Amino acid sequence: MTDRTTSGAPGASASGAAGLPALDRFTNALMAHGCSGRGSSWQCPAHDDGSPSLSVTRNRSGDGVVVNCHAGCQIVDVVAALDLAMADLYDEPKTERQHMRPQVVAEYRYADEHGEVLSVVKRYEPGFNGERKTFRQYRPDGQAGVRGIRRVPYNLPRVIRAAAAGEVVAVVEGEKDADRLGALGMTATTNIGGAGKWQDAYAQHFVGVSETVVIADRDEPGRKHAAQVAESLRKVGVRVRVVEPVAGKDVSDHLDAGKRFAELVDVDQAVERSEQGVQGSEESGEGRRGPSQASLLVKLARERYGFFMSDDGRPYAVKTDGPNTALPLRGRAGLRSSLARLYTDANGGSVPSQSALADAMTVLEGIATDAEPEQLHLRVARHDDRIIVDLATSDGRCVSIGPDGWTREPSSPVLFRRSGAMKPLPEPVRDGDGLAKLRDLLNTDEEGFRLLVAWLVACFIPDLPHPILTFRGEQGTGKSYAAKMVIGIVDPSGAPKRTAPRDIKAWATQAFNSWALCLDNVSIIPDWLSDALCRAVTGDGIVDRALYTDDDVVVLEFRRVLAMTTIDAGALAGDLAERLVTIELHTIPDAKRREEGEMDAAYADAHAGILASLFDLLADVLKALPDVQLTERPRMADFARVLAAVDQVQGWDTTGSYKASARDAVADVLDGEPFAQAVVALVDRSGPDGITLTASELLDRVDTPERLPKKWPKDPTRAGGQLKRLAPALRTIGVEVDDSKRGPSPKKQRLYRLTSTAERRSETASPASPEAAKSDLTSGNRGDATGGTLASPTPAGGTLGNAAGDAGLFAASPRDTAPDLREYGRGDAGNAGDAEMHPLSDVATCAGCGTAMTVYEPGQTTHPGCDTARSPAVSATTQREERA
Repeated sequence: MTDRTTSGAPGASASGAAGLPALDRFTNALMAHGCSGRGSSWQCPAHDDGSPSLSVTRNRSGDGVVVNCHAGCQIVDVVAALDLAMADLYDEPKTERQHMRPQVVAEYRYADEHGEVLSVVKRYEPGFNGERKTFRQYRPDGQAGVRGIRRVPYNLPRVIRAAAAGEVVAVVEGEKDADRLGALGMTATTNIGGAGKWQDAYAQHFVGVSETVVIADRDEPGRKHAAQVAESLRKVGVRVRVVEPVAGKDVSDHLDAGKRFAELVDVDQAVERSEQGVQGSEESGEGRRGPSQASLLVKLARERYGFFMSDDGRPYAVKTDGPNTALPLRGRAGLRSSLARLYTDANGGSVPSQSALADAMTVLEGIATDAEPEQLHLRVARHDDRIIVDLATSDGRCVSIGPDGWTREPSSPVLFRRSGAMKPLPEPVRDGDGLAKLRDLLNTDEEGFRLLVAWLVACFIPDLPHPILTFRGEQGTGKSYAAKMVIGIVDPSGAPKRTAPRDIKAWATQAFNSWALCLDNVSIIPDWLSDALCRAVTGDGIVDRALYTDDDVVVLEFRRVLAMTTIDAGALAGDLAERLVTIELHTIPDAKRREEGEMDAAYADAHAGILASLFDLLADVLKALPDVQLTERPRMADFARVLAAVDQVQGWDTTGSYKASARDAVADVLDGEPFAQAVVALVDRSGPDGITLTASELLDRVDTPERLPKKWPKDPTRAGGQLKRLAPALRTIGVEVDDSKRGPSPKKQRLYRLTSTAERRSETASPASPEAAKSDLTSGNRGDATGGTLASPTPAGGTLGNAAGDAGLFAASPRDTAPDLREYGRGDAGNAGDAEMHPLSDVATCAGCGTAMTVYEPGQTTHPGCDTARSPAVSATTQREERA
């Protein structure tokens, strides 16, 4: 060991290893002493090491080597075993004394506004673990670590005084540089922790300074840190200039090289000098690499674009001297592609790497996050009392429509976003009657055409729900072409017609990127798509996991203009049917059928004129809308108000056509609902007072098919839920459903009151002839034909003729009952007519057995079939049969 110590004295190894980097010098010594290993793992020479336990890596500053024996050997013993000195752990060896033990060479105290010390940073040279220098943070009492301690800028009291006096403040990367400038009489500060540790809260202390000079270190981390500080200060309104040294790495090196503070150069100028091959430090005479591709990409982007987040949390860029159109940072039509092209043009055809583009996008997203959110629009937008329509041209032209008319504008006053699915709209041109040209392209009747025109006008009003336009007709009526043409009038696309999406995510992607779209040839609509279409009409938001993340999400928000073509969409859900505007298309005779190329030419020629006529009508509608008042508001009340304004301007009746269309759609829905049909039949035979009953009683009372359909409710709970879902559709055809009341305790079952409107009763009434009435009554019951109540109950021992008459009057099956015999007289528990009694009021308590009952006739105190109220002469078998 003595020999090794002697041979390891300072300078002993210098002659054989001069000029070698420390890592090479150390690994060469390991191999010379028979230690095997590869990469960073080697056998330790200080102990009998059967397997590599010595870690040998470069230090963080890149100018030395870090040695660590996992078996516990001290570093001095490892170095001595290799006949090296501690100085050999560095590329530029220093004296043995400097490397043997880290020493505190400076202390930097961070104080609050009142001068009270909050924390202390100690600078060690040499640093720990082979580093040239190490910074460690302590509490004022000397305890290591500052967790929970308030963090403030360095020299905060001086910064506050400078801000009050309106002086200049310099921000540097380290405390040594701040003290160096302080010795020159300047106010300089930094943040604890160095590069990347700046906090936005620090910026508030700089409000009032005349200018803040941020001095960047001449490396990539230094410039990035300076940019972060500058952005933070600018957000609070501080004037900022970012500079860097012309010699050395930091401002201390700059001053040590004999340069003056005024000779610091702007970072942009320094980048340009680096691109031109300007040499680095004048002391060393060594060249230095220019800025990275990612840095140049960020510089290009910031020179030409502003960055912000949309109100749904997505980053965008907008040209500072271009159209008011937002570009997403990523994607085929986004900033990434444009930025790659700009870089290639500016660098003689050199193409940026994918990693550089990814790094640049990350930085730009961070810049966008700091900006205020902006609202983005797609194709149409509201701006004060006007509507702006984006023509989607490259130069950003638009059309502005208001109550006073419409004009073409060179740029938009609001921010629009574009998607790859959008195509430009032609500039509107007044060229005759555009609506007449549109009429020639469609094969519907006048009523359907007028309703379609009103729907098209509403499509350009962004802040209201738009019903789903449905072209319906048999094969050969031109549904698909009509839909493509109508959607193209509003929002041209490379794919105006879409197939039904496979899932909610695919649907959300389509809807988010188009203002108007059409689902073509729909034959069946699953429940999830029916709900999605309803939400897209009124406004929807889809939340999904952000790409390449585990816990971040993105939100797609949209309200859309939708169309659909179908022969028969099957059984539509009631809420979807209420959101439809149906246009029936007629069969085109073969003699009048036109080729698609001819239709395309006619449509392209008419498109600009159609737009002009629609915008003329839209301007008139916007002028009339404030004075339009609706006496009745249907489900799509905002759309109905637009229809009323169109009718006022044009003298049409699109409101009536829309209501009729909605009723027909709902009737079609009910045709596909067997349970709804059974409920309607029950209400129709219940008389003017309707019927009140529980869900269980409802299932018992409706006509049940022998073979239950798929949608038939299997229990009272499902029956109540289905009735509630069908209630809006039932109201449309005149059947009112009220489920606001409950029965008495303890069960408190929900009661459903079903009644028909007077209009429906008048539509369904069909008076019976006297002959029909006679044929249904026996001679013993002719008095029943008056429709009044029975004079007296039928005796138990009545004749067969009386029994037959009662069976006709109180038929168990209403299908065999004449329409005018649906109001029944009073009967006792023994009458067959009691099987069809109808409730007169809500529930009460049975006087016989004390259970809840429904009151079917005035003065009723017990429910039919109550055993307690029965005569003892009635057998148990008879009671069971009557209850059944």
